[in-house]
Amino acid sequence: PESGAESSAFGSSFDQSSYTDTDTSVEKEEIKKVHNKPRMTVMTDGTPTNGSNKPPTHRALPSALSLNQSRILDKFCSSLKNQGIEILKQNRDSKWQARYLTVSKELVDIKHIKLSSTPGNKGEGAPGRCPRALLWLKRFNPKSKDYSTALIDKQGKGGVHLSQLVKVTATGRSDPTHQLPKKFHDKFKDSVTVIVEYTLGGTVRSMAMRCKTTDEAHFLCTGMRVCMDVLKRDEEANSVIL
Repeated sequence: PESGAESSAFGSSFDQSSYTDTDTSVEKEEIKKVHNKPRMTVMTDGTPTNGSNKPPTHRALPSALSLNQSRILDKFCSSLKNQGIEILKQNRDSKWQARYLTVSKELVDIKHIKLSSTPGNKGEGAPGRCPRALLWLKRFNPKSKDYSTALIDKQGKGGVHLSQLVKVTATGRSDPTHQLPKKFHDKFKDSVTVIVEYTLGGTVRSMAMRCKTTDEAHFLCTGMRVCMDVLKRDEEANSVIL
């Protein structure tokens, strides 16, 4: 089946083991159950709380990413840049549209968090780089990989800056009022819905997309979560230094 071939393309080179940091864990076994549960949170924003109205105290921040985190970041960036991921995205009229996810050519330098050694970076202790934005395109040309954040307009059409991500969740719950058009039934018959929450203009917005398989949903959610975590930790480390 077509979906199985695409799933193995990611699974063969991507470490599917769970990603864990001090605030949250992502377990692949949970996302496999999305069709048996009404709703499941895969990722959280990881905001620390201390049970009072006092501001949370700064926790010690690791100076380097784990090897698994570095591998996830490297694979997420390279796969979306070189291959893209075909999804269905729900527009503002709640209609499903075919799109391709990729990452922007613009990168953010991670100044205070170092990467562990992976084949995709310079070695242990090397500074990291993270894409500035996640983009969705009507067409994806693997020969033209340099897609810019200029594709994002002021209303948020075309993409989202990764620093604006708040939470990513996956759900197997069907939406009877917004069924898939028949032309997408075969390709997305086993699809998993991913909800992305992000800030724009001071307000929190949400966007729904459907991945063809649970493996692709896990890959996408985990990759975005690592990007969120890296950018947040680097910003926190910078504020502590300042």
